Amino acid sequence: MYNRPQSTLYESPLMLQFIELLPTLKPALRKVAEYILRDPLQAATMNIHELGASTDASTAAVHRFAKAAGFDGFIGLRHALLINLREWVSRAVDLREAMLDLDAGHFSLLQQVRQAKHNLDGVIDNNPPATFDAVVEAMESARRLYIIGFGNSFHLAGLLGAFLIPFGNDIAVISNDGGIDITAHRIAPITADDALLALSLPPYTRETVHLARYAKSKGARILALTDAPMSPLAALADHALYTPPTHPVLRNSKIALLSVIEALVAAIQLRHQPRIDLALDQANEAQIFMYGEDIPGYDVIADGR
Repeated sequence: MYNRPQSTLYESPLMLQFIELLPTLKPALRKVAEYILRDPLQAATMNIHELGASTDASTAAVHRFAKAAGFDGFIGLRHALLINLREWVSRAVDLREAMLDLDAGHFSLLQQVRQAKHNLDGVIDNNPPATFDAVVEAMESARRLYIIGFGNSFHLAGLLGAFLIPFGNDIAVISNDGGIDITAHRIAPITADDALLALSLPPYTRETVHLARYAKSKGARILALTDAPMSPLAALADHALYTPPTHPVLRNSKIALLSVIEALVAAIQLRHQPRIDLALDQANEAQIFMYGEDIPGYDVIADGR
């Protein structure tokens, strides 16, 4: 199997096959499939013992998964991964070797930048331009845009909401302050004219999935920013953008997620630039009214440019 020209990582026939197979697998085999879908580049460079250890499964489970996927054991599976992902494998191998060269107990800025670049490359590999455009369109056309992100996505959800305020859209950032009862009350008014944008990286929070399921039951469009197709949000989403969170030290990296957030905001800003300029002028006027004088550079601070 080979990637079509200009196709993304998760559009390849092999990855689509694994995504379709995932719900039918038993727990041990599902662990193997989820790991491959979460980091197919790394999986392609592993032997059966490394893959088994990384997935908390046995080598027998890896072999059974390969059989379930239609291959003649692990060798056939690994060969398919290498061929199917050949245009990405060299980058993954280079990064892996660089990480193996780390001195014990030492992590450098160079390693961080290499890992960040790897994850950002993954954003391009994993997301078709049409999906990004569809998310932008759904965000802009929604009567009200609800944004949720709990756990390690909480602060980025708030940042996204703050970025969108100047555009004049009706934005509701749903936090879990006050407990799940208050959170449920905040999202209860959602309708089919609205959209829910959910952020979730591993470890996934149960509340995010439950609220997305509730919003979907009300007919709202579900947009997801998550790590991979095996995320529980991916199955609920009308459109999902994948942001690789791989990091050799931290539980997860948010570089890719932040980059996608900035791209979404920039795309929407270009559609609303006159309105944004007006909002900045009004904010500057309010500032002058409050303090009695213009503050040099305020417009630069206000729009972040």
